[in-house]
Amino acid sequence: MPPAISQLPQLRMLSFKSCALRSVHVPLPVSLEWLILTDNRLAELPHQIGELVLMRKLMLSNNRALHTHVHVHVHVH
Repeated sequence: MPPAISQLPQLRMLSFKSCALRSVHVPLPVSLEWLILTDNRLAELPHQIGELVLMRKLMLSNNRALHTHVHVHVHVH
């Protein structure tokens, strides 16, 4: 994932579908509403995912290495 993503403070949708990603090591903009990471090789989610309070859609299907005991806390305003 390109580091320049963290420099896009108004980014609302980000899709890296079928990119063979194993991890997400760049800071994600807090403006994200949709994050699509389906069909990759992710083993874990970045800790920052809980800080994305504007998130409306998070797509993670077909990441076989992803632990199934992921806990996501959602804050509704």
